[in-house]
Amino acid sequence: MRAFKIYTIVAIIFTALFSCKSKNTAVIADKSLETSINLPDSIKSEIKEITVQDDANLLETDNFRIIETNVIGDILELTVSYGGGCKDHLFSMHTTGNYGKSYPPKLIVFLKHVGNGDMCKALLTEKIYFDLKSVQFRGSDILHLQLNNYDEFIIYTY
Repeated sequence: MRAFKIYTIVAIIFTALFSCKSKNTAVIADKSLETSINLPDSIKSEIKEITVQDDANLLETDNFRIIETNVIGDILELTVSYGGGCKDHLFSMHTTGNYGKSYPPKLIVFLKHVGNGDMCKALLTEKIYFDLKSVQFRGSDILHLQLNNYDEFIIYTY
């Protein structure tokens, strides 16, 4: 009778462990589904890569302001504003790839704005998108990004 109770308790513990694991898997599946729902096809073509280069923190940039940041799955969405209106403006993101020795790891990323000498005075607002998969830190499922012109860490969970 005592052996029966022990087997029953062990069976309950294993059932609880395996049922918890399947719930975590379902959450991950929902997260990837949410990403595809929140990003229309027109935006997917605008997603830019992050460039890793040694002198990323020395790059010059034209003025801009980050209004809002949002991480959608593996995509960083930035809402930026800048002056101009007469010429095309380009944004790119760079990093040295040197992660801070902390947990969660920290990575400095640099947003570069090229205004092409635009002297017009309109205040423009734009959303720009960057793929974060290339900066994931092996051995961690979370990364804190520090972005120039932005005071808070951007939390990227993957």
